[in-house]
Amino acid sequence: MSSNIETIVLHRAKILLQCEEHWTLGAWARDENGRPCDPLSSSARRWCAWGPLQRCAYDLVGNKQAARKIANTISTSLVPAAGGLPFINERGGYALVQTELETGGPP
Repeated sequence: MSSNIETIVLHRAKILLQCEEHWTLGAWARDENGRPCDPLSSSARRWCAWGPLQRCAYDLVGNKQAARKIANTISTSLVPAAGGLPFINERGGYALVQTELETGGPP
């Protein structure tokens, strides 16, 4: 990661997805009933690989557009291929998402 804020966001996102119960697929985030919701929603309880990047960035900067930009920058850095991090989330599963967030680079 090139910027300190990106490093902090990635670290916090890893903590947010530390247990598989906080991970999901098929939506950026889900509430306690499993319904899709915005990753920034206070009702979000589970996130895909990209969702916690936006959530953690927003918690630091307090601006949705800036948070989305930070999340996109990190996501592209982690998986610079077509489909990117969302593809890893949907096709690779939780274990690969964890590996990706932990190593901080392409699989």
